Amino acid sequence: MLQSVIKIINLKIEFLLCLTILLTNMSEEKVNHPKHYNQYPIEVIDMMVAIWGKEKTIDFCLMNAFKYRMRLGHKDDIKQDLAKEQWYLDKAQELKT
Repeated sequence: MLQSVIKIINLKIEFLLCLTILLTNMSEEKVNHPKHYNQYPIEVIDMMVAIWGKEKTIDFCLMNAFKYRMRLGHKDDIKQDLAKEQWYLDKAQELKT
C-alpha cells in the first residue's frame, strides 16, 4: 500500500516538474508580498522568524512549498500555486544563509 502511494506521489511530482518548466508567466501580485501579509509594520514571515527562529520558519517554508505542490490543479490557479511554492523554497534558502 505504502509503495503504491509513494509511486503515485512520485508520478505527480514528475508531472508537475514538467509543468513547472512549461509555465513561465506567473502571477506576482498574489505571490510576492501579498497585501494580506503586509498589514503590520513587518511582514508575517519576518514575525515568524522573530518568534520561532530561522530553523522552524525554514521548516514551515518547506512544508508550505510541499502543500502548494500537492494541491496543484485542485484549488487556485496552477501558475499561482507554482509561484507560491517557489517563493517558499526561495525563502527557505534565503533563511539558510
